[in-house]
This record gives sequence, structure tokens and C-alpha cells, in this order.
Amino acid sequence: TSPGNPSCAQNLITTGSVPRPIQAIAGTIPTRCACLGWKVRPRYLPMLRDAAPMTGLVLVGKNSPVQSLNDLGGRTLAFPSGSDMTTTMVLTQSLKDPKIQPLLRPQRTHVNGVRGVMLGKLDAVISNSYSMKLIPPGLEQQLRVIYRTIPTPGPAFASAQHIPAEDALRMKAALLHLKTTHPELLDSALMPNITEADLERDYSIFSTLYGNGTSHATP
Repeated sequence: TSPGNPSCAQNLITTGSVPRPIQAIAGTIPTRCACLGWKVRPRYLPMLRDAAPMTGLVLVGKNSPVQSLNDLGGRTLAFPSGSDMTTTMVLTQSLKDPKIQPLLRPQRTHVNGVRGVMLGKLDAVISNSYSMKLIPPGLEQQLRVIYRTIPTPGPAFASAQHIPAEDALRMKAALLHLKTTHPELLDSALMPNITEADLERDYSIFSTLYGNGTSHATP
């Protein structure tokens, strides 16, 4: 499947590799904290995820005066645009205090936001323990963590619900087979230890946190 062909990608398999989450629980992140909405879209079902949990992070520059989330008011806070589990958890839960009003700056990826903080163009960035694996060794020393979320299951390989069950099972088996034949491919997807994933067991926390898919906000 060509990564440049969105129709092929949609009809086959969606990967929740960094920085995107699984599409089964994808929502949109508006550009203002007061207008956040979360909508569960059961179009995809998670099949496999990495065994390691994911922890959301809010990072600042090593020498930044920002010491906690309370210091983010009026400061720039980068986050990956589109759907992202970590961003949604941080903005709707950790930053729900209306007294804290950061200046939200959407980025194409987690890494773009991290780079902006390193270069001094942004004050803080929302990332996670998976995305930080993409940062070259040593560069993380330029950053400081000011907040961590509770650990949650990480991104997952998911299949579109309209795909026949037998095809989804074949894709799942092929991915599991990579563990013995081409483990480096799973490493590149940041999922070296894939295990069974289940929507209700692993990701119901997001549905519970964000109103069971009901959104009362507008971007």
C-alpha cells in the first residue's frame, strides 16, 4: 500500500503509530482550550498494541522559568493537530482549570512541537513517552518534564469496521508474524512488543473521560 494513497490506507489498516492515536477513539482538538470536544467514532477497531504503557508529558526547555501547569497561562503550548490521545487527556483534564489559559499552537507532529521548544520558539509542548523515542539521543537533555499523565495503553494497529472479519484476522496474523520475521519493522512503528488490544478493556477510559462520545463544543 502506498502511503500517498489515502483511499488504500483507509481501506486496509490504520496504525496508531506516533504521533497519531488509534482511529477507533479519534476526535478533533480545536485550537482553543475552552472549545474542546471528544467524539468517539467507532469506525475502527484496535487489533494490536504495544505492551508498554504510554505516559503523556508536558515539556519545557531545560532553563525555562515554567515549573508547573499553573505557569502556562499566557504562554505558548504546542500540541499535534488532529486526533491525539495525550493532547486530549491533558487539555480536557489536566488543564481544565479556566484560570490556566495557554496560547495553543497546533503542530503537524509531536516532534515539531518538541523542536520548537528546543529552539526557543515555543514555551511548552504536549508529547508522550512513545513520541520521545523519536528524539535523537542526548537532545532530551535540553528538555524538562513539568507534568506526567497517568499511564494508559498506547497507540494501536486498528482495522476499519467495514473490512470483512476474515481479512482483519489475516492482517492481525501478518502483524504478529513480524515479531519473528521482521521485528525491526515493529521497532520502527514504536511497537516492538505487540500484544492483543481491545477497545473496551484498553480504551474505555477515554470514552468515560470525554462524555461517552458526546460533544457540546464547537471549534
